[in-house]
Amino acid sequence: MIYRMRLFLAILFLFIFFSPAWSRAELNKSIDSEALEILKRMNDYLLSQQIVSFQAFENEEVVLDDGQKIMSSREIQFKMARPNKFHAQVKDGESELEMFNDGSSFTLFRKDLNFFATTNTPPSLPEVFAKLHEKLNIQVVAQDILRDDSYKFLLASINSGFVVGDALVHGVLCTQLAFRLTDTDMQIWITKGQQPLPMKYVVTSRWITGAPQYTITFLDWTSHNDIDNEVFVFKAPKDAKEIPFAEGN
Repeated sequence: MIYRMRLFLAILFLFIFFSPAWSRAELNKSIDSEALEILKRMNDYLLSQQIVSFQAFENEEVVLDDGQKIMSSREIQFKMARPNKFHAQVKDGESELEMFNDGSSFTLFRKDLNFFATTNTPPSLPEVFAKLHEKLNIQVVAQDILRDDSYKFLLASINSGFVVGDALVHGVLCTQLAFRLTDTDMQIWITKGQQPLPMKYVVTSRWITGAPQYTITFLDWTSHNDIDNEVFVFKAPKDAKEIPFAEGN
């Protein structure tokens, strides 16, 4: 009996001592100031880059009625010029679409079907993202961390957070952060050094059965001194058909 108890205590000690940082840190329900500082540094750096582009892979899970998870994947190329222009190319195995925001209007073009829809947009990126989401049910890739007020926007929903530790994303050394929001958990991997860029972003929906995840992994972040504004302007191809957006309330 004494031997079994000693063995149990030894195993318990090894489990506690060698358990990863996140299992020990989950007892801490406060918001770690270091995690917020790193998140804000990323936001400030992105704001300082007036013209950026990146490639990314996006994965999104849905849960079927029987509980089975299905993941869809997309390949994305994205260009953005502050304060209010962006162009996104999104491809998956079945469709290819482009999004254009030229500063005053947004166009969604289904390239594979050759139809498009256009609507007017407000002057700032947060307002554009809000309209697309609330009125048209359109999510722009990683809009939560690309918006001008990203840090303030995320902070408003964060209940707890901490620094998980160092991690590699495609060979790039990053700091991994974990946050708990009202209905979701968020993890973000940010490069170390003078260019704190997001390399991976994961959102887990806690209160949906199966806890589906949205994941985006960034590649090839590039800053530009100048860019041809024509890249943000939609030019309808020959025979392309225009259809109206079905705008909600």
